[in-house]
Amino acid sequence: MNYGARVNSQRLHKLMQHQFKRNRQLMRRGLAGVPLCIWGTHGIGKTQLVRDFVKANQWKLVSLAPAQFEEMGDLIGMPQIEAGRTVLRKPAWAPEDFGPGILLLDDFNRADDRILKGLMPLLQDGKLISWSLPPDWHIVLTANPDEGDYYVTPLDPAMMTRMFNVQLRFEVGPWADWAATHRLPGYLIDFILLYPEVIGAERSTPRSVTQFFESIQELSFVPKNRDLIAAIAHGYLDEKSVGLFMAYVKSANPGLPAIKLLLQTENFQQEVARPFETFLQDSSQQLDVLSAYWNRLFRTLKALDTLEDRTLQNLETFLQLSTIPEDVRKYWVLQLVGLDRTELNTMFTKPAWKAYLL
Repeated sequence: MNYGARVNSQRLHKLMQHQFKRNRQLMRRGLAGVPLCIWGTHGIGKTQLVRDFVKANQWKLVSLAPAQFEEMGDLIGMPQIEAGRTVLRKPAWAPEDFGPGILLLDDFNRADDRILKGLMPLLQDGKLISWSLPPDWHIVLTANPDEGDYYVTPLDPAMMTRMFNVQLRFEVGPWADWAATHRLPGYLIDFILLYPEVIGAERSTPRSVTQFFESIQELSFVPKNRDLIAAIAHGYLDEKSVGLFMAYVKSANPGLPAIKLLLQTENFQQEVARPFETFLQDSSQQLDVLSAYWNRLFRTLKALDTLEDRTLQNLETFLQLSTIPEDVRKYWVLQLVGLDRTELNTMFTKPAWKAYLL
């Protein structure tokens, strides 16, 4: 079955903005918006992405799982007698206030066939027999593919053609950006940048990895805590991923400075240079971990609207650290040149850097 284009989380965010803008145009003409259905494997972040969108845009959200519905009354409301007539009272969860808002039908194809059929008028017209979506409300659905791995109800073409379908795929870079904004420790993000293959196993999903990282971020990686950390890891990850992670924490120093600190500190020597010198002398995985760290730093620089003087000064000092291998330094400089940022171009006109550009 065609589940739509395969896109990463950042591209999907843009598609959501486009679709909701298009829906508003339809609503102004008295038509219903087209629901957006996000397909993807378990734990890839479908629901979290919708919640992040709502939070970032300060929209309203009503989230429900149609699989919890036992009968049509859960969807259309229960009958009551008023003035000698039978009327339907809409369910309490149905949105009432004006939008913008999202009605999230989570894991909707896990509902049974009768409930799915009952949802069709809502998807088509934005209303049911007893209630309608208020203005500027948009329907988003999440679903697992019907490929034999999930207990889901197959959808017929009539249902599929009532929605705009898109398939979410995992990419490590956008996940690292998201994890940084959610304040996960940098050395944990570096582990996934270093071993992106961890994501994709049956149990090691973006969701389970994030839950694991959140559960251990307050623990220090001293030897006495390693058995505890390993036990927690086994609760979230598959066996191979646990082995990779425990090997990583034994050899990689989690004390590398935070990216924000590197770019903003006024005490570079004490807070950045010394930790790096210690790390590069002691770690058996120094080049791999350094590469993951640079990946995060580079993505942060790309995302900044402006590069302030302190940031430029600290970046230049960092690139000049004597403990960084020369071939690594040259590769980083060439990557920065590729950003084509005016502030960086000024830095690279200095004689000390021109040799790297030849």
